[in-house]
Amino acid sequence: MFAAIMRRVWPYLAAVGAVFGALAAAYLKGRGEGAAKEQAKTAQREIAARDEQLEMYREATEAERAAAAMTDEQARKEAMQWARR
Repeated sequence: MFAAIMRRVWPYLAAVGAVFGALAAAYLKGRGEGAAKEQAKTAQREIAARDEQLEMYREATEAERAAAAMTDEQARKEAMQWARR
C-alpha cells in the first residue's frame, strides 16, 4: 500500500524539491552578485581617495618647491599673512 502511494506521490515530491532547489540557487546567486557589486563600489571609492591623495601630494610638492625658491624676506612676508597676531 505504501509503495503504491509513493509511486503516485513521488513525481510531485520531486517537483517540489526541484522548485526549492531552484529558489535556493537563485537566492544564493543574488547574494553573491550583491556582494560583488558592493566590492566594486568600495574599490571605486578607494581609487578616488588615492587619486585625491595623490593630487594633494602634488600640490604640496609644488608649494614646497616654491617655498624653497623664496628668499628669507619673501618667506617672512608670505608667513606673516598666515601667522597669528
